[in-house]
Amino acid sequence: MYKFGRNYELSIGVDVVDRSATNTITIALPFTIEFDITRNVLTSANVCQIKIFNLNEKTRNKIRFNFFNTGEYRPIILKAGYGSGVLPVIFTGNISQAWSVRDGVNFVTTIECYDGGWAFATSKARAQFEAGTITKQQIESLAETMSQYNVSKGAIGDYPNVSTRAASYSGNTMEIINQLSGNGAYIDNGSVHCLGNSECTEGGIALIDASSGLLGTPVLERTLLTFDMLFEPGVIVGQKIKLESLTNSSVNSSSMDSSGKTINGDYKVISIKHRGTISSSICGDAVTSLGMFFGTSELTVFGQNE
Repeated sequence: MYKFGRNYELSIGVDVVDRSATNTITIALPFTIEFDITRNVLTSANVCQIKIFNLNEKTRNKIRFNFFNTGEYRPIILKAGYGSGVLPVIFTGNISQAWSVRDGVNFVTTIECYDGGWAFATSKARAQFEAGTITKQQIESLAETMSQYNVSKGAIGDYPNVSTRAASYSGNTMEIINQLSGNGAYIDNGSVHCLGNSECTEGGIALIDASSGLLGTPVLERTLLTFDMLFEPGVIVGQKIKLESLTNSSVNSSSMDSSGKTINGDYKVISIKHRGTISSSICGDAVTSLGMFFGTSELTVFGQNE
């Protein structure tokens, strides 16, 4: 796989009247950006910081956003990848604050944002379910109400328990979903997913090896397997991937855990960190760091329509 010609497209909501009427600024090359994105399956909002260099004063002023404007929803979407084709979305969410400063000869605009932050903070639900309702159906019903907070229903795993009596819920929607799922819910790229440890979503890349940009040797610490690779925009939190490391093959004893199991195999991605620079004028690295839970036996894949 060739990874040349990094490219991006950044869309920023400005002049917001309400969540259905937002003007958008689109920024792309030749403007240089730096990005630092953290996405995971934890029950908290994913975060992103983006720095844009040398925008004009009018654009900088439109992007500026005060942290205390908590009642205003400011959407942001960052697409990035390689070449001039369709670029994958590597972050979508809402702006928490944005400002610009002069740094030497450059004007630097910094944007901090959350994925699903608006939903985590403001989502409210009132729901009643009859006795005999399967837990998965309750979760799906609650997840569908998140659309009013700019979050769609994602992959919902197998929650087969059946309520023996009628249930009524009122409060923060994400807190209720986590209560029902045993803290298995998370928001990634604008979709709420709810999965157990051995349940996965469909992903954008199936195999990670030297040809797809694996860098160095994967490191196993207790039950967490981590490694770096060349910037990979197709990987998705919660997806199933197959890892094939030449330095962690079954013939290399250093690749084994204490029970003699090879590190190569199928995993669920539990964390993604994208960081780097995309520019047409300066050199810079772009790296994706992945974390996987080591020890899950058989993985079951759930699509968003299941």
